[in-house]
Amino acid sequence: MTKKPIREILTEDVISVSPKTPLLEAILIMDSKKISCLVVTEDRKPVGIFTERDVVLAANRKDYFDSLKIEELMAKPVITAQSDVDIYEAYNLLAANRMRHLVIVDANGELAGVVTQFDIKNALELEYFVELKSTSKIMTKNVITVEKDCLVCEAVSKMAGHLISCLIVSEDEYPLGILTERDVVRLFREGADIKALRVGQVMSHPVLSMSAGAPVYEAVGIMNKKGIRRLVVVDKDGKLSGLVTQSDITNGLIWKYIESLKETVQGKDRMIAEQKQMEKELAKHREHLEQLVEEQTAELKEKIADLEKFTDIAVSRELKMAELEETVNSLRKELNRFKESVSTP
Repeated sequence: MTKKPIREILTEDVISVSPKTPLLEAILIMDSKKISCLVVTEDRKPVGIFTERDVVLAANRKDYFDSLKIEELMAKPVITAQSDVDIYEAYNLLAANRMRHLVIVDANGELAGVVTQFDIKNALELEYFVELKSTSKIMTKNVITVEKDCLVCEAVSKMAGHLISCLIVSEDEYPLGILTERDVVRLFREGADIKALRVGQVMSHPVLSMSAGAPVYEAVGIMNKKGIRRLVVVDKDGKLSGLVTQSDITNGLIWKYIESLKETVQGKDRMIAEQKQMEKELAKHREHLEQLVEEQTAELKEKIADLEKFTDIAVSRELKMAELEETVNSLRKELNRFKESVSTP
C-alpha cells in the first residue's frame, strides 16, 4: 500500500469556533451539521478541539450548561500535524494520543483541515482489508452493554467511565439497539432530561449487524454505504459476539507504520553504507594523489638540483671563458706592441 499524503484525504472545509462560544451553541452546530468535532481557533490558529466525546464527558460531570463556554471543556493544547505527513504517520499520532481527529495546520500554524479515522479508513486500499481477513480477527470482544430500562444518565456515565463511543443495548445476549456519542449530542441539543429518559426510548434500532466470519472488506462496505462508524457482530444464533469500529479497522495500520519505519531505517542504512563506501574510495584516491604528489615533488627536487648543478657549471665556464678572453686580449696587446717596436727604425 502506498504512503498516501494526508493532504489528499483531509477535510479542508472545517467548521471552527472561538473559545468564547457558548457550549449549547457548539452542540447545536455539531448536531445540525452532523459533525463529530469543532476546532477552536484564535486568529486562524487552533487552540483546542471539542468532540462528541467531550460532550459525553461534560454530560457526566455537569448539571448545568447554560453558562459554560467551549473553552472550559475543549481538549487543549491541540495536537497538530502538517499536510505533508503520510497516512501512517497520521494514524500513529491518532493511536499514540488515543484520538480520532487530527488537526492539520499550514506552515504558518494556521488551520488547514482535519483528518479523522473515517478519512483514513476510506483511504485504505482493498489489499489492506483483504490482509485483515475475517471480522472476528479484529473485532472488540469485550463489549460494554446496557439494558433498555437503564437511565440515559447512567449509560452516559458508563460511556464516560470506559471512554467508549457507544453502548450496545442487549437483552438475553441479543442486541436490540445502540446508544452512541452522537445520540448524546442530539439529546442535549433537544434539551432532553437524561435523568428521566430510559435508554430504550432514545437508542438507535434495529441495530445493523453481521456475522463474525464475514470478511472485513464486507464490514467496511456496509459502514461506508450506511455512513456509520461501527457494526455489531453476532454469532450463528444472532447473539452478540463483538463490535467492529473504525478504530478496530485502522488498528492494523500500526504494522504498516512499523514497516514504513523499517523501510525508512533500511533506506538510511543503505545511504550510510554507500556514504562509508564513498569515503573509503575517496580516502584511497586521496592516498593515491598524495603518493603521486610526493613522487612528483621528489622528482622535481631532483631536477632542480640537476639544474642548479648545470647552472653552476655554466657559470663556471662563463667565468673561465671571460678569463680566457681577457688573457687573449692581453696577448694581442703585447703582440701589437711587439710588432710596433720591431717596425720602428
